[in-house]
Amino acid sequence: MAELQNNDYHPQPLSCFVIGASILPCLKCVQSLLDRGHKVHGFISLDSTLAKWSSEQNLPFLAINNECSSSDDDIIDFLSQHPFDYLFSIENYYILSEEILKLPRKGAINYHNSLLPKYAGCEVEYWAIVNREEIHGITWHFMSGRVDTGDIIKQVSCTVSPTETAYSLNQKCDWAAVESFRQLIDELAELSGDRISTTKQNLQERTYYYFSKRPPMGCVFSWHLSAEDIDTFIRALTYISYKNYVGTPKIVIENEFIIVSQVCLLNLKSGHPPGTIVKIQSHSLQIATKTNDILLSKVFTIDGEILPLSEFISKFSLFAGYQFSDLDATLGDRLTKSYKQALKQEDFWLTRLTQLQPTALTQNNVSNLDKNFPEYVVTHSSLPDEVLNVLENQYPQENLSDFLLSIFIIYVHIHQKIFDIELGYRDEKIQQEFQQLAGFFASHVPFCLKIDSQMTFRNLIMHVQKEVQTIREGKTYCRDIFFRYPKLGDRCQEKYQFPLIVERVQKLENLKSNADMTLFVPESGDSYAWGYVGGVFNLEVEEKISDRLNTIARQVLQNWDGEISKIIG
Repeated sequence: MAELQNNDYHPQPLSCFVIGASILPCLKCVQSLLDRGHKVHGFISLDSTLAKWSSEQNLPFLAINNECSSSDDDIIDFLSQHPFDYLFSIENYYILSEEILKLPRKGAINYHNSLLPKYAGCEVEYWAIVNREEIHGITWHFMSGRVDTGDIIKQVSCTVSPTETAYSLNQKCDWAAVESFRQLIDELAELSGDRISTTKQNLQERTYYYFSKRPPMGCVFSWHLSAEDIDTFIRALTYISYKNYVGTPKIVIENEFIIVSQVCLLNLKSGHPPGTIVKIQSHSLQIATKTNDILLSKVFTIDGEILPLSEFISKFSLFAGYQFSDLDATLGDRLTKSYKQALKQEDFWLTRLTQLQPTALTQNNVSNLDKNFPEYVVTHSSLPDEVLNVLENQYPQENLSDFLLSIFIIYVHIHQKIFDIELGYRDEKIQQEFQQLAGFFASHVPFCLKIDSQMTFRNLIMHVQKEVQTIREGKTYCRDIFFRYPKLGDRCQEKYQFPLIVERVQKLENLKSNADMTLFVPESGDSYAWGYVGGVFNLEVEEKISDRLNTIARQVLQNWDGEISKIIG
């Protein structure tokens, strides 16, 4: 790389905008700009939680969305408020258009966590470890119309140790980025009207890892791998406090998926078939692989809750001589495809889960509970004939199950006195796509609807139908999402349990749910069923709710365009 020319020019404050996310390295770099007296006109991020930090620094803030087509226009409007020299892109997953890249007078500069042109693209720390690289590093480069191809300004190398994890390698890269960014902005400030010296990339040496590229079988590994490969795979997926877009290392046992977070290589080979438990010790399991044995010492449930080894052994009745099986090949192929599809929708579900406040029926609405009720009770009910007749004659275009779901939402709105309804939702048609994979993907997802006091029932049912369609497009999310994203895992797991659930089913048969109360709605919608936990609800409560649904239904049919706020349930 060519050396920066010394023009004996006094440092001039830089004017810039920054786009990115994360405290390290992005916010540390922004702080370096501010500490050195440079003018930061604003901060743009996919992470709306950084708005508070930005406000504390008196920086204008723009939250953007990868899924929103209008974000480009919003960014252009935001950047056009001031003339500026540089746009710094630091830990930024939003692809910037050429129109945006033309706005800074002196250029857009990006941080990438590899030594370009090698390992361009996404989640490269995982691939560097899996590929057994010995040297890795970071690059600051000018941005061009093609991702990670611009001229190189500055690079810093680091070693990849034999025990490196994705977390430790990210730490090395991020701190290298922070230190080198300070040098970079000092060099940029020393320039007069000249452009900083750069080196063109040799794109014939370029390797690129697409965001969609993921390990097969949802990161379920085979016991027929070598001990070294298993250890490397687990370390490469160990992100700890970093967001993990790749996946978690898993094994499958009795149709359940277990996250394996820590193993230790042994310098011995027992000779047992791969996957065989050779010895059970107080804090570990000795297990045979294709080569040497390993010690398995730390596991989690698929939902990210730590599973003490003693409970793990007891839960699956493990013993010395027990042999873990690999995932069936056909099921593995299905999982590979389903996993890839689910990850495309993960940002949507991540946003929804982050903001989730599940709705529950408070104890004010339940009384005379009978603690001697069976563990789970299912009762059947139906809409009155006169309601069904009016719907058939006057509103034949309406889906009955959408109608039933809508009046249930009105009931919750009225009796909980809340406007944000957030229920658990399960669509049997969607779940049929994930047969035998229920242990991997969430069966119930958040159904979210905001009630407006001026909303009519016609508006409500349209919003319900839109939400149903949104969920059918998003389908579901991987259950290990709570393990992979710190902002979810740091919060109480109980927050993501739904006390109140709606299930769309084909038939009212073999009904079961773990929620306090579940409304089962068949596609026909003329009848329905309640499922509830004895001792939490009882038959009297269920009958009262059914009566109120019927009352709401009759009022709605009297005035389809009437305001919901005037309904008395």
